[in-house]
Amino acid sequence: MSAESGVSIHQFHPVVTYGDAISNQIISLQRILRNRGFRSEIFSEFPQPSFEAQAHHFHQYRKYESSANVIFLHYSMGYSPEVFRWARQLPDHKVLIYHNITPDEYFIGVNESYREAAWLGRQQLRRLAEFVDHGWGD
Repeated sequence: MSAESGVSIHQFHPVVTYGDAISNQIISLQRILRNRGFRSEIFSEFPQPSFEAQAHHFHQYRKYESSANVIFLHYSMGYSPEVFRWARQLPDHKVLIYHNITPDEYFIGVNESYREAAWLGRQQLRRLAEFVDHGWGD
């Protein structure tokens, strides 16, 4: 795969913002990809006002999707049902970049919302494996 082939490599994470480790990795990967000549955009479920020039809402991905392209699906706590359905139907080659999910039992009695998100995220991993082409562990 090369930039000359017209392949684009895009990225998605539910939230992309300044100062977050996963967001920093996404920004770095985009810079590397663009320096190598690939078209590369960032998409998010919850675009942050401070980052709106760099990240597009994932509904805008329709203009970019293609079976010739690759999308990096960054995964750290699970996806909403809407994002999960969207990711499943994409014609692009999908690469799951797994950023670790803390086991939900560590959040018992600490933060119920995080516990639920961690439990859901680990459950979704099995279902994601059904439709992603490759997986990378971070």
